[in-house]
Amino acid sequence: MDELIIFENVTYRYLESDVEAVSDIQFSVPKSQWLSIVGRNGSGKSTIGKLMNGLVQPSSGTVYVRSLPTNKESNLREIRLRVGMVFQNPEHQFVATNVRDDIAFGLENQGVQREEMLKQIDFYAELIGIKDLLDREPHRLSGGQKQRVAICGVLVLEPDVLVFDESTSMLDPSGRKEVRKIMELLKSRGITIISITHDMEEAWQADRLLVLERGQIIADNKPIDIFNNQDLLQRAGLQIPFVLAVQKKLIEQGIPLSATHESEDDVLEELWTLHSQT
Repeated sequence: MDELIIFENVTYRYLESDVEAVSDIQFSVPKSQWLSIVGRNGSGKSTIGKLMNGLVQPSSGTVYVRSLPTNKESNLREIRLRVGMVFQNPEHQFVATNVRDDIAFGLENQGVQREEMLKQIDFYAELIGIKDLLDREPHRLSGGQKQRVAICGVLVLEPDVLVFDESTSMLDPSGRKEVRKIMELLKSRGITIISITHDMEEAWQADRLLVLERGQIIADNKPIDIFNNQDLLQRAGLQIPFVLAVQKKLIEQGIPLSATHESEDDVLEELWTLHSQT
């Protein structure tokens, strides 16, 4: 596999803390994978995100992005173009008075010509579904709209990896669903997705889960294997996603589902099929 990000024996401790935020962790992230990182508050999730694009540097060990070590100052510009970050509060990423200019900000910093810039803004605004918002003021948008604008502002720079650091935590259920759909869309286009999250519905959609506890990786597996491990869920303080909980209840009631389904629509489709056979 083409490993985009590699953590080699990485430890990080914040200056004001006596406790290591992450401790001797090792893992890699291949191209086009959706990796979700979950765990309790203070488990080290957001620190890993910051380590991925050089916002913080390891106390020991090395993080590589496309073979470039993040602890080399001359690599940081390239690394931050390759690894885009979408944060919890989208307003912290707004710098302009309208959406179009806000999305243009990163392109201007990269010296992109105006004609090409406008083409890229239109293309990605259409892709993300915000073309009708381009002339609006970012601060007057809904939470979900703001987050989509923030995503577009990063995506227009065409990174290899998008890190969503608790990006849905401030949104209502509708807004969270919108952002999860965008993650699915970007994954389908070959972009590597890292979602740092407390939202188990988001984690359920990933290809792979890393479970953290006190700065260490305690599990690295497919979502279905993680969520079927009751001891692990209890240890990490995780709840199972709604769609899986529903399926477990249906099976307990004697309804013979043929497989574990990823979406509510798939569950409903099988229920209709079973109903039509009775």
